[in-house]
Parts: sequence; C-alpha cells; structure tokens
Amino acid sequence: IPFIDIENKGSTKRINRMFRYILRLYGRLINYQKVLVTLIDIQVFFDILVSDGKTPDECEEKVNKFFSGIVKSLK
Repeated sequence: IPFIDIENKGSTKRINRMFRYILRLYGRLINYQKVLVTLIDIQVFFDILVSDGKTPDECEEKVNKFFSGIVKSLK
C-alpha cells in the first residue's frame, strides 16, 4: 500500500525493564485517507561517552534519572 509520511513522532517507553522506542508515522494513502502507523517495541541502542573524571556508574545513574523523568537534561 503506497503511504506518504507527512509527520512523525518518536517517544520512549519502559517495557519489561527495558526502554523501547515508539515511532508514530502520520500520513495519507493514495486515496487521501488519513493513516497512523505505530511501530512499537523498538529496542533503544546508543553509545555514551564517559567524561574524564567520571565513572561509568555515575553516567549510568544520570542516564537512568533522565529516562525516568527525574531530570530533564543531562549536563
């Protein structure tokens, strides 16, 4: 089915103690019907650079606080 993505939104959600990425694609089909395609349970992978003078445990604690919503940014 031909699908044209007009807008997309991504978010993360904790599922079974693992963070998963959820991607929502908004668009239209060739007959102009509105469509929402939701891709869920996408496992999140990323690398973290540990700053000089910091331990991996300190960085893990900051990242966990960020994803749990306790802090809004990682500075």
